[in-house]
Amino acid sequence: QHYKKLKEMYNYMHHEHLHVSSAKPIPSTRDSIVKYSPSTNIFHHLVFCALIRYAALSGGQQLLDLRGGGMQGAINNQVFDCLSKLSSSNESDNHASNHSIMECFASPFNVYNQRYCSIFSHDLDNHFCSCGDFFN
Repeated sequence: QHYKKLKEMYNYMHHEHLHVSSAKPIPSTRDSIVKYSPSTNIFHHLVFCALIRYAALSGGQQLLDLRGGGMQGAINNQVFDCLSKLSSSNESDNHASNHSIMECFASPFNVYNQRYCSIFSHDLDNHFCSCGDFFN
C-alpha cells in the first residue's frame, strides 16, 4: 500500500501517468538479474534515499525496528476524515475534498491528504508532491 501511494505521487510529480503495475520487472536473459525501466529505477533510488534519511533523523531506530513511530504526534485517519467533512460543509459548493486541508508536518510515508509540507522538500520529498517546508 505504501509503495503504491509513493509511486502514484512520484508519477503525478513527474507527469508519468503510468499505472503502478508498470513497475514490473523487464525480462532478463539471466535469471538472477531483475531489470526495471529507468524511471522505476530512479523511483526506487529516491524511495531508498528518503527511507534512509528519515531513519537517520529518528536516530537509526527504524533500521532495527521497521515499524517506525514514536517520533511524532500524528492524528489518525478518522480525524482527517472528520476535518475534511467539516471543511467541506463550510465551503460554498459542499464538495467533500482533501484539497482544502494542508498537512503542515508530514512526510511522503505518513501523509494522508494530497497537500502537505515536509522537512526535506528541497531535494527528496518534492518528488513525492511535497508543497515545501512549512516555515518557508
